[in-house]
Amino acid sequence: MELYDEDDLKKEKKGKKIIVSLLVISIILLIILGIILVTLPRQTQQQRKSINLDGKEVIISEDLFYTGNDGQAYVSISDFAKLIGYEYYRGEYNDKYTEDSSKCYVQSESEATSFILGSNSIYKTEPDNELKYEYYTLLKPVILVNNKLYATTDAINVVFNCLARQSSTSGQINNIFTLPYLYKFYEENFKKSYGYTLSSTVKDEDGKEVKTDQSFNNQKTLAYEMAIVNRNNRFGVISTSGEVIIGNKYDGIEYVEGRQEFIVLSGKKYGVLSYTGETVINLEYDSIALLDGRDNYYLVEQNDKYGIIKSGEEIVVPIEFDKISYNIVNNKKMYYLQSGESIMTLEDYLEQL
Repeated sequence: MELYDEDDLKKEKKGKKIIVSLLVISIILLIILGIILVTLPRQTQQQRKSINLDGKEVIISEDLFYTGNDGQAYVSISDFAKLIGYEYYRGEYNDKYTEDSSKCYVQSESEATSFILGSNSIYKTEPDNELKYEYYTLLKPVILVNNKLYATTDAINVVFNCLARQSSTSGQINNIFTLPYLYKFYEENFKKSYGYTLSSTVKDEDGKEVKTDQSFNNQKTLAYEMAIVNRNNRFGVISTSGEVIIGNKYDGIEYVEGRQEFIVLSGKKYGVLSYTGETVINLEYDSIALLDGRDNYYLVEQNDKYGIIKSGEEIVVPIEFDKISYNIVNNKKMYYLQSGESIMTLEDYLEQL
C-alpha cells in the first residue's frame, strides 16, 4: 500500500482551507453587494426632495424652489403649475398666439394669470372674459434662472390659490394645500365645530332643495385663511381658526380678492366691508361692483343712476350718469360715462373738474 508523504498531506489540507476561505469571502461579498443593491434605491429616494401636497408626500423637482442671493425665496412657475394641475404656456394670456420666453401664463378652469420677466405686476382674468382683468403686485419681480421663470413664493396663494405652510425649523415651504382640498376640509370641519357650512341650499324650479357649492371667487378666501360661511342662508366671514370677522347676518357676500374686501348685501342694499370687518362703503347702494382694484374704483348704483366711488366713500364720479362702462385698450381699462346721448371718457371728465 502506497502512503502519502506528511508534507503532501499538509499541502492538501492547506489548499482546502484556502478554497473554503475564498468561498466564504465570495459569499460574504455577494451578500454585501446584494444589500447595497437593495438599499441604494431607498437611500437615493430619501435624498430626493419631497413636499406634502394635500396631506400626501410627493417628490418634487430639485429646482422647484430657488433662493436668491438676498435670501428671497422663489418658485418655478412652470414646475408649480405642473405640480397642482394648472396648464402652463409661454407668452401672454391676452396675446396667446405669440411665443415669448420672457412671458408666461398659467390657467385653470376658472382663472388665468400672466407674468412678465422683470415685473412684479401680474394680472388675473377669467378665461374667455376679455374685460375682467385684475392686477396684483408680488413681493419682487419675476426672474429667469436656468431658462425658467420664477416668481416669489407669495404667488403660491395669489396666483395658484393654494395655502403654503413653512417649516418652523428650516423656514422652507413643506406643506401645500390646494383650494379643492381646503374647501372639502373646511366644509366638513366648520359644520362639526360651529354649525356653519360653505355651501348653500337653494330651491330648484320644482321647489326641491338643492345643495350648491360656493362660487370659485368666494372659495379663494380660504387661500388667505378666511372663509365666507353660511348658517340658514345668512352669511358671514370667519378666520379658518374660527374667529368672527364679519357677523353671520347678511343676505349675501361677495369676495373682492384684489382689494381684500367684501361686498355685502342686506335686504336690497349693498355696501363694502374690509377683511377686518370695518365699513369701507356704507350699506346704501342698489348695486356695487369693483371696476379696478389698482385705482380702488367701485361702480355704484342708486335710483337707476351710476357713479364711481373709492373706499371711504370718496366720490370720483357723482351718481348721476345713465351708464358707466369700460373697455380694455393696450392692457388698460378705458372708462366711458354716458348721460343721455352724450358719452365721454373718465379722463376727459376728470380734466374738466
